[in-house]
Amino acid sequence: MEQLRVAAVTGPKGAGSGYAVGGRLVLTSAHVAGPTGTRVQAFPPGLGGSAGGTVVWAGTPGGRDDAALAAVQEAVGHYRFLAEANPDAYLPDLAGTLNNLSIDLSMVGRREEGLAAVQDAVGHYSSLAEANPDLFGPALQQSLDMTAWLEGLKP
Repeated sequence: MEQLRVAAVTGPKGAGSGYAVGGRLVLTSAHVAGPTGTRVQAFPPGLGGSAGGTVVWAGTPGGRDDAALAAVQEAVGHYRFLAEANPDAYLPDLAGTLNNLSIDLSMVGRREEGLAAVQDAVGHYSSLAEANPDLFGPALQQSLDMTAWLEGLKP
């Protein structure tokens, strides 16, 4: 296990450890996190603090599948706030974070939320690519591809 991927997690049922399995996904124990929909705090590596998240899948607490997967979404809120104050500096980060969140949400079966996130990313990347197509055109295309893929999935 990579030490840099280990995260602390606190939920309504206590505190425990987790493992960052994606840019914004943390695998932890169901007996710590609680059922699907529960809010948790994760302390993922590299964020320099805690980030709020939501349990998107939970197994049976204390059972063979005593695991939970939390989507950490607060990075989007932070970048949205920063991009409003300084779009030149932070709009690319917001768009990238939204695109990554759409991938993470789709991985756990939350298609509609993933589609909303990537459509938001497309809007931001469109304006960025208009100003600098060489730099942001490829990212726009990646988000458009993700949009098409998510639209093709059955709800």
